[in-house]
Amino acid sequence: MEIVEPAGGAEIGVPFTLVVDSSEELGPTDTGNHHVHVYFDGDDSSYEVIESGNGEEHEITADSPALEGLEPGEHTLNVSLRNADHSAAGADAEITVTVGEAGSGGSPSDDENDESEEPPDYDY
Repeated sequence: MEIVEPAGGAEIGVPFTLVVDSSEELGPTDTGNHHVHVYFDGDDSSYEVIESGNGEEHEITADSPALEGLEPGEHTLNVSLRNADHSAAGADAEITVTVGEAGSGGSPSDDENDESEEPPDYDY
């Protein structure tokens, strides 16, 4: 199990692109294939399921359960290979990322007039 994108240490915005690579074939749970759970900071109670695509891009959007309650800042991005019944298959990976504000794409703001304003409240 490997996180191909984003790179460890990257600053990511929301939405962001996730690419994983697994030695197991991924597929819908009803096919009996493995799938991947994506979550943050070791909290696998709120996760997004990826059922396809070793090496394919997956967009993780603001409405993802994995981002629920996640504040901007440094976090651990976790991925876990799961059996069709959602039990752990024993292959996990994690990287540290810095999550920026929603819609930022990880890029700093080009608006110079925001310097004196309070930072906005974030609702993920």
